[in-house]
Amino acid sequence: MPVQKTMEVRGSGMIDAMGPWWWDAFQHNKQSLAAGRPNLIQFVHCQDVEITGVLLKDSPFWTVHPVFCDNVHVHHMSIRAPMYAPNVDGIDPDSSSNVVVEYNDISCGDDHIAVKSGRCGLGNSWLDGTNCEEDQRFAAGVFKLSNLTIRYNTFRIGMGIALGSEISGGVENVNIHHNVIGLCEHGHEDPNKSCGWGHAFHIKTTLTRGGYFRNVRFANNVIYNNTGFVFIETDYQSNFQKPPPYPTTEIKNVSILGNSAIGMAHAMTLGCSKYMPCQEITIQDNWIDSSPTSDIYHCSNITSYKVEGNSPLGLEECMRNSAPVVVHNNATAGIKLG
Repeated sequence: MPVQKTMEVRGSGMIDAMGPWWWDAFQHNKQSLAAGRPNLIQFVHCQDVEITGVLLKDSPFWTVHPVFCDNVHVHHMSIRAPMYAPNVDGIDPDSSSNVVVEYNDISCGDDHIAVKSGRCGLGNSWLDGTNCEEDQRFAAGVFKLSNLTIRYNTFRIGMGIALGSEISGGVENVNIHHNVIGLCEHGHEDPNKSCGWGHAFHIKTTLTRGGYFRNVRFANNVIYNNTGFVFIETDYQSNFQKPPPYPTTEIKNVSILGNSAIGMAHAMTLGCSKYMPCQEITIQDNWIDSSPTSDIYHCSNITSYKVEGNSPLGLEECMRNSAPVVVHNNATAGIKLG
């Protein structure tokens, strides 16, 4: 497909996508949606993309979706959709490179940001999409997402920043810093004034999608009143089933640094896979205020880590006890870095 260059959406107006009709059809009359639901803005195979100034309201599905794009700048714009609007993400960079998302104000029904890089597996279910081994584009890097910066944004109602779960092409070099997540008027009584829900930072994949997360940094963010601070989930929607021969997602070199999380129901769950344990996980200088009745930390299957300066205490012990019983790919269990 030819690459389209210099694509812009700019101005001070509003684009209202009339989402309620689509949401109602999705929930009560799916047969009327044979072609699915559209994104509000989708760029495909474009270079030098800019979206700025506009208010995007009530998308039927994901709001902004750049796919196979290079050099994307989304800044100084707003997204609005009500709490629980089905699958209404804010911005979903997908199989693209050199993307900057900054100075935006987003309130939406699902993930504020969802980072994607294609979906494959055995190719025999809706979870898997196409067969990874038969579609050589995944191995060739066609679906890879690389060089993404998310900074200086205000995220209000919504489910935070997610990497995945469509991750088969691989994600690398992601820098998420100095965002405010979950800013709101206190309370859940009015869905238009609710805080964030879900986890502020969510790495999610299934046991069949392959791909990788590498060189990911989540630093100096402030989180208010979310369900949780950090969640690494390697069995998303797959119910702990043993994976097929296709490899499990690799999670390597993830840094969580200098964040402040206030009013969390849960603190941190690092649910790495026993089939491919996480490596080089660095968690330093984070301050977490969570519910006094919650278990602060949950860790599993982490083979190498560096932990220091976090409050409350207990993460070091959690990491030390997380080493898998069976070690794969010649990794060494339970190594403390530094």
